Amino acid sequence: MPETADEWIADLESHGYTRLDEWKGMRAGARVRHIGQRYAEASDRGTANVVAILRNSGSSWERDYESPDVEIVVERDKAGPTTWANYHTVLVEIQEPIQA
Repeated sequence: MPETADEWIADLESHGYTRLDEWKGMRAGARVRHIGQRYAEASDRGTANVVAILRNSGSSWERDYESPDVEIVVERDKAGPTTWANYHTVLVEIQEPIQA
């Protein structure tokens, strides 16, 4: 199993994925959370940063499910790098407190 974000990216690329600059408002550096992380801090601040976005156009997934095959490589705050499917990744818009 890959141990670094670069290794995750290389693994995906070796399976036909290519990099995207953006996916539905997500770009490298964006704060995100996994859809299963529903606690307040995850929703407010996110739990990971996007490292890269990759798509496998024409994959069997795209053909079978008629849905884009997009993987998001993330660097999690407390657990290191991994990939999340695009439908498991939620973009977090960090709301800064209002300064009086």
